[in-house]
Amino acid sequence: MNTLLDFSELIVKIGVVFANCDGSYDSREDEFIKSFSQKLIENQIINNDFEKRLEEVSHEEHGFDEIVCSTKTFLSQFNEVEVIRIKNTIKEFIEKLITADSVYAPEEIDLYNRWVKEFHTEDK
Repeated sequence: MNTLLDFSELIVKIGVVFANCDGSYDSREDEFIKSFSQKLIENQIINNDFEKRLEEVSHEEHGFDEIVCSTKTFLSQFNEVEVIRIKNTIKEFIEKLITADSVYAPEEIDLYNRWVKEFHTEDK
């Protein structure tokens, strides 16, 4: 298991769910997700072959419950300090994604609040 690859796939799935939740997968949101993947390649975190997998993931349908479950499974591999860092990284990614199109759709805000309630209530 390669945790960087698993994390990359997870974050793209999360991005797709949030980008689609308002019924409008804006090109700026898509570009934000693609830019994330490109940075992973540039920093040699993933290779071009895995980029194809991320592209596939970005065109699949994913649901909120699925990404919550996948995130919990992924986080179970790490210690408490690492979990907090990973959750904060994901939260920051989501925040940047939902602002990428400069539209704050109620569905995005609602989903974001559900995410925070699921993963960040104990961080306060």
